[in-house]
Amino acid sequence: MGIQIEQLNDALFEGVAAFARQVWAFPDHAAFHRWFLRGPDGTEYYVAHRDGEWLAAIGGIPKTYQNGNKAIDCFETFAWASLDVRAARGLGIKVMKALMDRGKPLVALGGSADTLNYMPRLGFETLAIAPSMVLPLHAAFAGQMKGIKGVLARAGISTLSVIRPPRPPRISDLRIQPMTHLDQQTLDMQSLPGFQARFDASFFEWQAQWPHQGTFLPIRFLRDAEIIGWVFARIAEEENGRCTGRILEMKFGAETSAADRANMVRATVSAFAGFGAVVARALTSCADTNLALRACGFRSRTDCPVMIYNASDIARDQPFRVSVLRADGGVLPIQADPIACSS
Repeated sequence: MGIQIEQLNDALFEGVAAFARQVWAFPDHAAFHRWFLRGPDGTEYYVAHRDGEWLAAIGGIPKTYQNGNKAIDCFETFAWASLDVRAARGLGIKVMKALMDRGKPLVALGGSADTLNYMPRLGFETLAIAPSMVLPLHAAFAGQMKGIKGVLARAGISTLSVIRPPRPPRISDLRIQPMTHLDQQTLDMQSLPGFQARFDASFFEWQAQWPHQGTFLPIRFLRDAEIIGWVFARIAEEENGRCTGRILEMKFGAETSAADRANMVRATVSAFAGFGAVVARALTSCADTNLALRACGFRSRTDCPVMIYNASDIARDQPFRVSVLRADGGVLPIQADPIACSS
């Protein structure tokens, strides 16, 4: 039988393990593959295969985006990959076109050099840029960053010294409320305007179903019993076992000030430091969030384009607030848990 392109089904799952070992640094665990590729309700995943042997694949997670004063249903692309073999040549494009044929806008953030080269040819437009923001919390990590090591030496900071994170907020009327999960009341907060995902609580329930992702930190911020912001962050071992605090999504209320937003970032970073994180990271195209991050010492190292296909109905004269918490962004990078994988 020749090459077929089909939506993922139970029979095709038999071929995922061999494919995953060659294209992803994911946990080699059947339960992980099933959770990740099935995605939340409405996820579509397309596989190009030959008699069950996977050659290329891509998925789309459904998400409603606020677009000006109306909502628009989109797919967020994830887990796009193909084997580096002659038989797979051109199939990465074909599975992408299968997703494009669904007729919804496709939202993508960053990708490999090959991905970024191909996507404009397929009709994707770059509508925003998301800087990859980094804040060292430990001198041992900071010393490895270009331009930082000499600064530390001149300041007399040894590689064993902890860099003091931004001080916690001292505004008495800002209340920090850790949560077990983000409820719908929090997610429905009136946030700053712009093109951005409208989250449903079920997305976060799905996100937490694979147990070996580290610790998620859902926090909301209150003033006078009114929700003025929330953050969904993760503490996990990344980058060769380094403990990393990653802001996956941060939303600010429509009436917040720049000082409010910086204080919310400071509170989040302080929580990271309490877990022993050596570095804090964030990735979003939201200009207000990036201003707050910079006010707390974050600096940009690289830029990731926000690319959208079928963007004719998307207003260009609005802020674009696309974060790493889209599709697989809450998972990557994730490494195999040695205890889980040996059991």
